[in-house]
Amino acid sequence: MMKKTLKRILTGLAAAMLALAVLAAALAEFATDKLYDNLIDLLFYTSNVTVKAKVDFSLNGQWFKTADVVLRQDGSRSFRQMLLTSPKQDGTELKNGYTIVTDGNALYIMDVYAAGTYRSGMSGERNSLLRRSVEAESLARLGGVLFSNADLLLGKDVVTQAGDGEYRLHLGPDVPAAANEILNQAARFAAKRYFGVDYDRINTENYNMHASSFLTVTEGVVWTMKNLSVRNADLTAKTDGNGDLQSLDGKIVLSLETQADGMKQLEIDLHLTVEDIFGTTVDPFDPNAYGVTEAGSLN
Repeated sequence: MMKKTLKRILTGLAAAMLALAVLAAALAEFATDKLYDNLIDLLFYTSNVTVKAKVDFSLNGQWFKTADVVLRQDGSRSFRQMLLTSPKQDGTELKNGYTIVTDGNALYIMDVYAAGTYRSGMSGERNSLLRRSVEAESLARLGGVLFSNADLLLGKDVVTQAGDGEYRLHLGPDVPAAANEILNQAARFAAKRYFGVDYDRINTENYNMHASSFLTVTEGVVWTMKNLSVRNADLTAKTDGNGDLQSLDGKIVLSLETQADGMKQLEIDLHLTVEDIFGTTVDPFDPNAYGVTEAGSLN
């Protein structure tokens, strides 16, 4: 249960980070290489920061998930909350999600479905928003390749400067194959890390899984995904005087190719802010502050 929970806690953030990477790669003409370096530093090397995101997901025009995410990193302490909302067949909405507080190796998790309780356990200590790994560094280098060749791979007119420190990115279906392939690598990396999908073990000749075979639309998307390509993207980024990202808003429309269900359209609406760099505080876990009592151990 613990492993499954931790894999899902950053699903919405992963989509937002994917959009961030694409945007950063396209800003070479205006922000030089500093913006991309700052982005990688924010995700993997910044030990004190707050990131908030709201991500809405739709498939073929039908909304299927909203993720409200708050991430606070304060040294080896962190607060990670994802509140999930999805539609039910009777017209009501299903509420789910998690709040995780860490303090060094100690971990405390509160599930929406078990309100008023928490479970405790041990986890690997980390001091950054996203966990560093060999694969993550490889993906970052791929993004760097896209970034350093943005004019060639994305075109010279995909980014316009909307104001002081504000940039607009617009992509259409004519995105070069190299850029779409990097997008696919990023999506597979996120699916593997947060859902345990190992595409290297899926035989392409027998890749006939139907999305309806899975319990949720989200699982159906990540497990049947054969290929992604950009259909349309319209994003606006705001940066501060140092070129550091402050916010990202916009919509990404992707063509989702599956083996058994054909082509689908995946839409991602996102609103993300970066706040309190070097000013974020996460207090030690106090059950009374959250109004919870211990329900057991995770280990």
